Amino acid sequence: MEALIKIEERENKKLVSARDLYDFLESRQKFSDWIKSRIQQFDFVEGEDFFVNLGKTPNGRPKTEYFLKLDMAKELSMLENNEKGKQARKYFIACEKQFKALPISSGRGGDIKQLTVIKMLVEEIENTQEKVQENTLELKILSEKVDNSITLESHQQYHLKKAINRRVMKRLEELNLEPGERRKMFSSIHGEIHKKFGVCSYRDIKKKDINLALNFIENWLENANFRLL
Repeated sequence: MEALIKIEERENKKLVSARDLYDFLESRQKFSDWIKSRIQQFDFVEGEDFFVNLGKTPNGRPKTEYFLKLDMAKELSMLENNEKGKQARKYFIACEKQFKALPISSGRGGDIKQLTVIKMLVEEIENTQEKVQENTLELKILSEKVDNSITLESHQQYHLKKAINRRVMKRLEELNLEPGERRKMFSSIHGEIHKKFGVCSYRDIKKKDINLALNFIENWLENANFRLL
């Protein structure tokens, strides 16, 4: 079988360089952003799913290398949701079967039959685990898509509107501005909310971002060009 991605033996564990996998998958993200976001979003655990090696580049700059267990490598491949990801995942599955194959070519007849049964049971368990992992990942991906599509409920919109009003009135008071400046300040804070959350109205902010939005409003300060609006 052609070695698509190098699998290393480290401390009796079969591991894959995250950088090698990243290169094979041809992700458009920066490597550091890609691996960190995957670890955070899907709750991979250092020491269980992957290992970190701190080193330096030829120029002496710090460099972090990640080494993945095969299960994590398969999940990351699946998450790419493209042909390269499918190819990598099938490759890792084939490698696992090759690594875990039990020798049944020698020994007494009874031993051979027993080993054959054991091997079949192991393969059946592994296939079941594969399906569970696939379903779990699909649910996580679906959940993330749902979270990114649900906007604020009416009472949450009301809380945001009140928070915006409070912040504008507080800034007018702190800056000792005339009431006539109120409209310009409202325009300023709404414009920055739209830019921060990529929406046309505060009502379109995603439900999952409600706390981020409230915190942003609470700490908002008008920009230096405010008086030029």
